[in-house]
Amino acid sequence: MRVLSPGERLELSRRSLLGGAALLAGTPRLASAAAPTAINGVVIGKSGWLFATWDVLHPVVPRLVTNVTSIMNEAIGILKSKGIATAVTLLPARSRLYGEFLPDGLVLKPEVVARYSQALRELRAPGTLVPDLATALADARRAQPQVPLFFKADTHWMPAGAEAAALAFAREVIAKAGLPASTQPGTQFGTPVEMEHVNDLARLLPAPQRDQFPLQTYMFRPPVSAQDSLTEEDKADVAVVGNSYMQPKYGFSPMLSYQLQRPVSLMWDVNQVGPYQMLLRYLASDMFRQQRPKLIVWNIHEMDLENEPSLTEIWGQNSMTAQSFISEVRKRVGA
Repeated sequence: MRVLSPGERLELSRRSLLGGAALLAGTPRLASAAAPTAINGVVIGKSGWLFATWDVLHPVVPRLVTNVTSIMNEAIGILKSKGIATAVTLLPARSRLYGEFLPDGLVLKPEVVARYSQALRELRAPGTLVPDLATALADARRAQPQVPLFFKADTHWMPAGAEAAALAFAREVIAKAGLPASTQPGTQFGTPVEMEHVNDLARLLPAPQRDQFPLQTYMFRPPVSAQDSLTEEDKADVAVVGNSYMQPKYGFSPMLSYQLQRPVSLMWDVNQVGPYQMLLRYLASDMFRQQRPKLIVWNIHEMDLENEPSLTEIWGQNSMTAQSFISEVRKRVGA
């Protein structure tokens, strides 16, 4: 598996850091009048669970979701016109999957519950492959309730969650994408090793409270490169382009490669870069120029479904108008 990354970096989401300010100016999505207390952008849940304010206290505007899916659909259509298929990894919110650990009185409103299915419906409308990872992860949790899929005090999924998502994703790619058989092998795995996580949400809390949330350890299966790994890298015709959920230590791309039995390349960065800039970076990269993929696996988090590319308060220097984004996609693929 070929990896281009900025290194293993802690992601402190812009929305987490700003949770107590502008991003909470809208109406909280609560069923009760009293909202839970947010400390430095963190809401303390039950049984040692922490949630970012942008995950549990942010209102939902369905019209904005449609704006984002329309922009994505236009970009995907441009790629398709140049013979490049796209599949979308739509990552579900932690609160959707572990809602029983939200504070008492915090209940998701109907438009929040419907957001994921709305995005699935709109992104699938042109025929794009968008596996339902929310259902896949919920099914995995029911099948093995003793196996945690997400960290309790961190915004990310555990390798078990990443692998469950990759398995479901690979099944749909195999069934629907029509990829030809690969002449190169997929990733193999070595002996599992124990690793310790950083707990990005706990680190936002004041020291006395931070100490109540110990670091979680987890088992990780390291990928093992094939003997002809250099040739394998050059022949990758599936590329994963995404945020820090996709970083190697969680294992989504290696498991996808293993299941597809073909090389899978990877380009990722922290979530503040955004799905729009990440796609443009990939399309401008040597990775893309040297081997145009048959399939791009484009990653967006459910919590970004209302965040258009022009939002400087979210994307900072990576923000751009929707028109600029689409124009750059056209330019970089020669459309």
